[in-house]
Amino acid sequence: MNARLLVTLVVLAAAGCTVEQSAAEYGEALFADPAVAGSSRNTFACATCHQTGATEDLSRLDSGANLRGVAARASFWGGQELRLLDAVNACLIFFMRAPRPLDEDDLDGHALAAYLESITPSGSPTDTLPFTVQENVLDFPVGGDAARGAVAYDAACGTCHGALHTGSGGLLGATSRTILPELTDEYATLFPGFDPHLVVTEKVRHGRFFDIGGAMPLYSLEALDDATLADILAHVLP
Repeated sequence: MNARLLVTLVVLAAAGCTVEQSAAEYGEALFADPAVAGSSRNTFACATCHQTGATEDLSRLDSGANLRGVAARASFWGGQELRLLDAVNACLIFFMRAPRPLDEDDLDGHALAAYLESITPSGSPTDTLPFTVQENVLDFPVGGDAARGAVAYDAACGTCHGALHTGSGGLLGATSRTILPELTDEYATLFPGFDPHLVVTEKVRHGRFFDIGGAMPLYSLEALDDATLADILAHVLP
């Protein structure tokens, strides 16, 4: 099927019928489906880290920016990517374990682009959103409040890591090695002489690019400020 078609056909085998679905509608479904990455090891969807609504859900602290109006922006990833599809592919390859990037002529690539265009109202700002990566992590923020940190943890970390000590409710699973704070127990061996607070801070700020496994997305300073990170650390590692 030509990916440039404005209408895709989705066959519902169970119902025994064919339903017409616009490219944007199909793209919206892909946006919420981990299968878009084409990897059985991936548990994340685009919607895991990005909101798209005109009104922000303040109960979430996402690593990714709200994508409403994204197709109008001049560049992405703080100016590092000039094409929207390249920005999408950065997420797919680095954090969603995709075996290959999407091409604009692929049906899925075309559909995702159509969906992102559909949530870009006329007159949307063209400015590139700031995305500041802390280049060197030399210390960890202190003075946090554990009560605030419990709320911030649920908003920023709980979706993937789940409840403390059990991992319950998290995308990564209750039996994985990503349960907090227990996963920090191995830091004494992996990073002898380093405070676990510092290692967690490094992981938050550099995500999967801090080589201790996983595909965690990094949190920019705009997405998670040091004061909130200090609160999370006070909750996770009192």
